[in-house]
Amino acid sequence: MARERLDLFDTTLRDGAQTNGVDFTLNDKLVIARMLDDLGIDYVEGGYPGANLTDTQLFAEERGLKTIFTAFGMARRPGRSTSNDPGLAALLEAKADAICFVAKSWDYHVRVALETSPEENLASIRDSVRAAVRSGREVLLDCEHFFDGYKANPQFALACAQAAVDEGARWVVLCDTNGERCGNANLVSIIPTLKLKGEFADRFDIGVSHAQLKTLAHASHTLDEMLNRAPNRHAPYVGESAFATKAGIHASAIMKEPATYEHVPPDAVGNRRKLLVSDQAGKSNVLAELERIGLKVDKDDPRIGQLLDVVKEREAIGYAYEAADASFELLARRVLGKVPSYFDVEKFDVNIEQRDNALGQRVTVSLAVVKVKVEGETLISAAEGNGPVNALDLALRKDLGKYQGYISGLELTDYRVRILNGGTEAVTRVLIESQDETGERWTTVGVSSNIIDASFQALMDSIVYKLVRSGAPA
Repeated sequence: MARERLDLFDTTLRDGAQTNGVDFTLNDKLVIARMLDDLGIDYVEGGYPGANLTDTQLFAEERGLKTIFTAFGMARRPGRSTSNDPGLAALLEAKADAICFVAKSWDYHVRVALETSPEENLASIRDSVRAAVRSGREVLLDCEHFFDGYKANPQFALACAQAAVDEGARWVVLCDTNGERCGNANLVSIIPTLKLKGEFADRFDIGVSHAQLKTLAHASHTLDEMLNRAPNRHAPYVGESAFATKAGIHASAIMKEPATYEHVPPDAVGNRRKLLVSDQAGKSNVLAELERIGLKVDKDDPRIGQLLDVVKEREAIGYAYEAADASFELLARRVLGKVPSYFDVEKFDVNIEQRDNALGQRVTVSLAVVKVKVEGETLISAAEGNGPVNALDLALRKDLGKYQGYISGLELTDYRVRILNGGTEAVTRVLIESQDETGERWTTVGVSSNIIDASFQALMDSIVYKLVRSGAPA
């Protein structure tokens, strides 16, 4: 039995751009459009030419994409002709493969918002679709407020859709315009469900291949990076925690047969399994994590039990290794005797000063000085930052002698602080997320009653981890 073909329509660049805090540049839109094209999306709605300069520029040139690049805009305005409507003209002039018109399909909105008649609204739909079809474009119609409109006046709502079909529109989109304020359906969740779940995969075919599906997590995280926001670690399929478990009994079963606790293979969507090491973990978690990072250890090696004991002791005082994979790897390597001694920090000093700058403005400046020893050579570095941790980070990475080349692409991308208990003896946990020139990310942890000390621990782990992963010589 032949499977029904489902077409995927992505509106990240148009409706997604209306999300609070999202502001795409022209280059952002071009990069994302190519990424969606590479993923195998059938339709990419790029924006609203004529509504703003970015979208007008986006549709001014051909982009060489395989996807059906779609322009969005309003149907002909009431009281205007198709030849005397600037908005419609901008759509027809846009270099787009398809045009998606939006039109009212609720007679209440036609009367109150557009202040026109139902007959004129239907004529607007017919005229706009006819003009776009004549220009050689594939046409879609967004029936705005369709479901509310259908409840109020089903004959009129259906007539709006029928008018578009009669004039040659290929698609009619039924919009729940008041419900959709919370966002459209997330294709990042829908695509793998259609591709990997038998009840859908056996009935439907989509344009995303299994090879393209393996890029899904990367595409999702790339978008988050471009928007300068942290990825949702709990997102289905692509989230950092989507295939994570820290219960020892779960880890033991997964080691024997992944399907016992995984609904799909993580690598099918470009994600990976995470058997977390924490105070709830057993030997299976530790062995699995050691195997993942490339440390081959016999399951009966007494150092495994020793490592597990150290993890539980340190988590009892505030460390969180399930959230700090890089710090766990370093801890494991140290217990197993596999971390080179690259450099020693002999001392560091952090000062905070409030003063007037050259413009006479009152500013607070942090200065850090770090003294390190590399192969017997003493190096002293100083740096100012917008806070004590930033200054310490800059000073620590300013000059590490022969190791400087290995960390030149290293940058701190996230910094999180949590106070673990209150009062004057509060313990602080610092989590630092870092990234290198390859795009690899990792998290390190530090714990202390002093926030600077906790931050320094996490910073040191981040640098040492980068050196270890880069194969830097001791």
